Amino acid sequence: MFKGTKTPIVFIVLLVLNLFLISLQINHNGENVFKFLFFKATSPMMHLFFNVKDSFEYAGQILKSKKDLVLENKKLKKELFTYKAEKFLCSRIRAENEVLKRLLYLKVEDNFSGVVCEVISKKFDIFSSSITIFCDDAKEIRDELPVISYDGLVGYVFHRSKSIAEVELITNSGTAISVVIDKKNIRGIAYGTGRNVLDVNYIPYSKKVNVGDIFITSGDDRIYPRGIPVGVVADVKRSGEIFQKITIIPIVDFSKLEYVFVLIPNKGVEKYGN
Repeated sequence: MFKGTKTPIVFIVLLVLNLFLISLQINHNGENVFKFLFFKATSPMMHLFFNVKDSFEYAGQILKSKKDLVLENKKLKKELFTYKAEKFLCSRIRAENEVLKRLLYLKVEDNFSGVVCEVISKKFDIFSSSITIFCDDAKEIRDELPVISYDGLVGYVFHRSKSIAEVELITNSGTAISVVIDKKNIRGIAYGTGRNVLDVNYIPYSKKVNVGDIFITSGDDRIYPRGIPVGVVADVKRSGEIFQKITIIPIVDFSKLEYVFVLIPNKGVEKYGN
């Protein structure tokens, strides 16, 4: 029907061109047919493109939100830590104030002042028990000055270096304290035993000492001022033919010490510390 190989190709091209020209003149619901067919063909790809774009934008928002949450979490943790630290410091300040109040109301001879010091370490053994204290105002602290808590007698200073001082406890072997049961005017000497008790000697049988009686410092030794609680009587036994052997337990619980008071004698006081 057609001569030569090029005839069908030319025919097809002319047909497509003719259809294209016709489509330019035909509208589909008021819209160009070619345009309509083009958007019909490409709409799935466009839909996919916008879906992918929206997905990336949503993922970006999630990542941004996660980053913001991490930053907010860090901020909240910092605020919580600051709050806990401030709460701890407030509780410490309240405890210190309570200790200071109780120390101030402790009755000691009028010719003494004192320095409040913080206990920073403790050592308890059968050879020597002591505490280490830190004092902001340590210029007047010297060896052999008495150390007390708000409960009673702790010991004495045996070494100081700048703001740090070592305090030997009254329970150490070799420690001797002049004591008295105030209401009965019964006097003796309390000796450290190396354990958490003291032995009170040189009290005759004629003096009635009962379990539960409290010994205080008498001031006779000129080392410890009068009136500081030392220990409570736990046991009374015979010791030879003349004297009783009395065991007392310290008033102070040394394991719980946080603050102590170093007693400083006023000028003109004859003895108390070297």
